[in-house]
This record gives sequence, C-alpha cells and structure tokens, in this order.
Amino acid sequence: MFEFLRKLIFPIIIIVLIFFTGMIVLQWGADITRSRTASNVIGVINGEEVPWTVFDRYYNSLVREEQDKIDYELPSSRLVELRDQAWQQLLVDYLIRQEVARYKITVTDEEVFGFLRVYPPAELQTAQQFLTDGKFDQQKYAAAMINPDNAPFWASVEQYVMPDLKRYKLQEEIVSTVRITPAEVMQAFLGEREELKLGYIYISRNELNSIVDDPTEEEIQAFYDENMEDYKIGKRAVIRIVHFNKEPSQNDWDRIYVQAKEIYDSAAAGSDFAELARIWSEDASAASGGDLDWFERGRMLPAFDSAVWALEVEQISPPVRTKHGWHIIKLLGIKTERKAPQAGGQPQDVEMRNAAHILLKVNASQETFDQLEFNAKDFAETAKENGFDETAERFEYIPLITPPFQREDYIQSIGVDPEVADFALNKPVGTISDVSESRNSYFVFTVSEHLPAGYKSFETVKSPIKSRLRGDRVRQVALDTAGTIHTALSEGMKLSQASRQFGFPYAVKDKITRNSIIPNLGKEPELLAAAFSLKEINQLSQPVAFRNGVTIFKLLEKNSPSLDEYEQIQDSLQAAVLLKKQQDVYQRWFENLMQGAEIENYVDEFYRGGY
Repeated sequence: MFEFLRKLIFPIIIIVLIFFTGMIVLQWGADITRSRTASNVIGVINGEEVPWTVFDRYYNSLVREEQDKIDYELPSSRLVELRDQAWQQLLVDYLIRQEVARYKITVTDEEVFGFLRVYPPAELQTAQQFLTDGKFDQQKYAAAMINPDNAPFWASVEQYVMPDLKRYKLQEEIVSTVRITPAEVMQAFLGEREELKLGYIYISRNELNSIVDDPTEEEIQAFYDENMEDYKIGKRAVIRIVHFNKEPSQNDWDRIYVQAKEIYDSAAAGSDFAELARIWSEDASAASGGDLDWFERGRMLPAFDSAVWALEVEQISPPVRTKHGWHIIKLLGIKTERKAPQAGGQPQDVEMRNAAHILLKVNASQETFDQLEFNAKDFAETAKENGFDETAERFEYIPLITPPFQREDYIQSIGVDPEVADFALNKPVGTISDVSESRNSYFVFTVSEHLPAGYKSFETVKSPIKSRLRGDRVRQVALDTAGTIHTALSEGMKLSQASRQFGFPYAVKDKITRNSIIPNLGKEPELLAAAFSLKEINQLSQPVAFRNGVTIFKLLEKNSPSLDEYEQIQDSLQAAVLLKKQQDVYQRWFENLMQGAEIENYVDEFYRGGY
C-alpha cells in the first residue's frame, strides 16, 4: 500500500485539483431554483444535506489563512472567491467520503501505524518534542510511537489521519485493475525517441474555395428530397417572454460609488495608488497595480477615454462610470509614437497615454433581486387576470418572441431548459407561467403557438445543405488534385518542382516525433499515423485527408532509437507508463463521479447581499 502511495497519491491529487479548478465555472447547481429544506442547510450532495456550520468551518479556515498574509481587510470580491473555493473543497470531501462508504473501505490499526511511521504529519515534524538541534528526529518520533504512555495522544492522531488513509485506499481500489502491455511501453518509448525528417506538400481547402462552383438549386433540392429523414422534427412550441433582468439598480450603483469615492479620497490624499489597486481593483490589471500600459485615444470606452485625456500626469480622477463599474483613474505618462494608420497611409504622430485604474464592479444586491422577483410575480398575477399582452403593454414591457423549439432545443434568451420546454409543449396556447428564474433574469412567459411534428422546411435547411455540398466538392477536388500530384511525385518529380508546377506550398521539417505538431498541418492522429507508417527513405504516403485539406508525405530521414537503449530504461519507463495510465483512469473516474452527482448549492442564497 505505501509503495503505491509514494508513486501515485501526489500526482493524482494534483490532477484532481487541476480538474476541480476547471469545474468551478460550472458552479455545480448554482442555477437550481429549488428552495433549501431548512435554514441551516447550505447544500445537498447526493441527497445528503450539508449543514451551514460544516461549510462555515471550511470557509473560515480559508479566510483566516488568507487574512494572515495581509494587514488589511479582505475585499468583498476575494471573499466571494473564497466561498466558491470552500464549497469546492467541501464538495470533494463529501463525494469522496460517500464513495469510501460505498466501497466499504476500512483501515486496520497496523496500516495506521505503518502510515504514521513512514509519513509523519507535518504538524508533528515541527513539534518541539520531536526535534534535535532544531531538526525533526525520526528516532525520537519512532520511540514516542511505541511508548504505551502516549496511547491517548496517538489515538487522536489516528482519527486525524484516518480520512486521508481511507481516501488513499479508495484511490488504490479504483486503479487496482490497471495493467499495461509491452506494446504500450514500446509505444511510449517510440513516441519519445523515434524521429522523422519529412517533406510534404499540402493542399489547403481554403485555396480551392474560389475555383469550386456552388451547387445548383436543383442539386440542393435533390439532396433534401433524398435525405428528408435527417430533417425530421417533433412537436414544437413558440413562447413570448417578459424578462426581469438581474441588473444592478441605481441604488446598487450608488452603494458602490460611496466605496469608490472613499478609495478616491485615500488616493487623492497620498495613499499608494498601485497598492490600492492591488487591494481593491476587480480587474485583471490589479496584480500590476492597475497599470493598463500605453494606449491611444479611442481604444477605451468613451467615458473612460474622455476621463484619461482630461487628466494631467500623476493626476487622479474621481470615480468614472462605465458599463463595467466605477473606475478611479491615474494618468502615469504621456508620449508620442509614430505609427501607420490601420487603414493604410503614411505614418503619423500619435499621442499615447499610460494610465492605471481601480475598478469596482457593480452587482445587483439582494434588495434588487427581491424587487425584481416581486415585479415578476406582480406581472404574472396581473397577466393571468387581464391577459399577457395587455399587461405587458400596461407595464411597458416588450415581450420577446422565441423561434420554434423542441424539448431538447436551445430556447432563445433562456437556454436549454426542459421544464420550460415541457410547460410550453404540453400546456394550451395562451397559458401563462409562474415566475421562473435563470442565471440572468426572472421571467414570465406565455405559450404563443404549437407547431405539429413534421420536417424542416426546404428554405430553413437550404443554406446548411448548400454549405455541406460545397464542402464535399472542395474535399473531392482537394483529393483529386492530391492524386494528380502523387502520380507526378511517384514518377520522380521533386516536391519543390511539384510545388511550383501545381501552385501548392511544400515544407521540410525534421525532428518530428509522435507527439509533434506538424507546421501548417497540426497534430491530427491520421497525419502522424500516416507519417510514421513510412518505412523506407524517399517513400511517399498516399494522399492523407484531414480537417483543413489533403497532404502527401515523403520520408527523408528516420532515426529509430536502439533496442539497447530501450532495455536500459525499460523498467523505469514501464513504471512511468503505468503511473500515467493509473492517473488517467482515476481522473476519468473522478470526472464521472462529478458529472453523476446530484448537487444543490445554496451558498449564494445565504450570502447574497452581504459578505
């Protein structure tokens, strides 16, 4: 077990963390509109309720760790990030613990003792009783472990490491059936060591577009008639929607302005602008003290641009409003550069300015959300009494009319929403919904029209059919052209001659491995497979079709690694290949675990409107 841990656990943890960071953007249920079952429940993971107190421990731990690094209060934007991070950590722990229970993972006393002996917890490695001359003393540590007087202490340590041990054994269980073959080891060896020098000529589809005729109306119609089943559609619906967008109110703008004004006052009074930007700015430039580098007039939003050009060097602007929020701007420098106009012409002097800014974004507050939801409910209730269109006109709302959609289709301005689609498809025309919620709005809709199952009309599919037929023609012309070039090359013509005669570029590239990106072609598997299937020097490949065209390879040199070298590194290579395969298997298992989990996240509900 411990040999396995040494080889596997740290790479796997890194993979999981990288994968999990990418999953943050999904927010795991942030758009679910179901109400939480109790006021102290902050989420539900596979049916298991997560108490707020548990989440709070994760969150406060991260906040304390972050706060200890700085001597000022954490800005609200960073607290929001830490809340997301705390939820992600908690989610991983819950899911893994649930899997530990499902797999019935247990840990024996001997395994705990062996683990602690080999892997002393970091906290104990700095404990005074285990130090000699300021360094961790393994002998003192081992003696303390076998001293019966220390049994209560070690019992508490065991409870501390037990969850991690069970997690490690779960990982071992997941990858225990992974095996590798000698062929996989050899493939990895060749992938790293085998190198080719290739000549190749390539026919880009883009270069043939201008010489290929468009399909005729009759050809498009014939394709449609022959493939009508591909254009079969089910019952569809059309709805009219009134949105109550989750946008900041004037009160929200005013609230953030007060904060922006305080920051401006501090900067104007002499506080370090760059440090203020690093603390408060919610822009990517914060790390560099808000520095936006040099730019010419017209590059920024009009209000921002005007403010910058009204400043003197080292002057700081009061808060400036743009669609992104409130900006406090400092002009750092002015210079003139000689630049050619983008539209062409002679170079001319252009004034450039270097500015830094602090951006405070403006988000809708809880009060704004509450008011929007109230407005939506008021509209829905009134519409059900007086009619959807009449109420929209009275309240001066302009309904959005969607294109027809089926259950699985994307609904304009809403997205893929099976519940909305089911309502629209199954309720009578004229039925008005209750208030629904998406990430960007509250909305109310009415069923406007039902369309029967049938086939997409010729007019709606004419354009994509035309593109498809045209693409097929270009591909065929590329293959036919490549065939002609291949014949000429087979008869002794050089690549450079073929390039000149047929008008297509060629290239020579050495040190191509099975993991290389071939210039102008890419790294598509069919390309590398064709190249490495060549055995003899000056051997030609058949024309190889790929996404962007067709190419023909000519093998110029081939450097194969020696079997002696393979024998020397076979054992270490085998271990590396096995480890990589184990990591891949565990990563796929973990991804499936995430994707299959039923997760409800109420964190935003708890904290919306405050930090």
